Amino acid sequence: MPFTAFDNLTDKNTIEPTGKRQTAWCKICEEETFSVMPGDPDSPAITPHWRHHKAADCDAGGEMSPWHRAWQGRFPIENREVRIGEKGKGHFADVHISGLTIEFQHSMLSFPERRKRQAFYGNMVWVLHIPNMKVECRDGYLHGWFPEREGWTRDLPKWKTASRVSPDGSEGYVELMVPGGTVCPVFIDIEMGFLLEIIGVNDDSSLLRFVAIDAFVDSVSRGELP
Repeated sequence: MPFTAFDNLTDKNTIEPTGKRQTAWCKICEEETFSVMPGDPDSPAITPHWRHHKAADCDAGGEMSPWHRAWQGRFPIENREVRIGEKGKGHFADVHISGLTIEFQHSMLSFPERRKRQAFYGNMVWVLHIPNMKVECRDGYLHGWFPEREGWTRDLPKWKTASRVSPDGSEGYVELMVPGGTVCPVFIDIEMGFLLEIIGVNDDSSLLRFVAIDAFVDSVSRGELP
């Protein structure tokens, strides 16, 4: 269910559907698509999107939560649902801007799939939607616990950590590294008006720091981290 598409295959301007039965071209496979709008009797939809005329074997996006769409809406339309890779073989990046891919994840994602995406995109960050994450300040650090039912906790031991000096010069600051040594920043949205970046893994919790949403958007839009 792609929400953006090309207006034509020459200029390749990114557009969203604004009316019924508009024509556009898929940004992955470049096949023709048509717009589907809320209230269409033959194809009911909650959110306007593009649909292939026939089943297409391409990574053209699946169901997307309102939270996911709201995050994409913080970035320019041409930077949303960007194809990375060759025509027909690439993948949709939720947002790709200034050489950085940002993936928004509302539901649980298996560790192998996370690793696969990280290997494919390379320079990327995760923003996870975990509104029921437990957070508290303890011993001068901000700690967080993933909900067990979400399945995130059992994967944490597979994540490696590497010590480094923190921005203020103190020790004990760590960054998450996936197997293979690829650094991949992880930010948590707990729906409190800010993000929490995972900066390390303690014995039984994740160590976190506050990141303002505006600062995050501004930094990643320049291809940098906040």
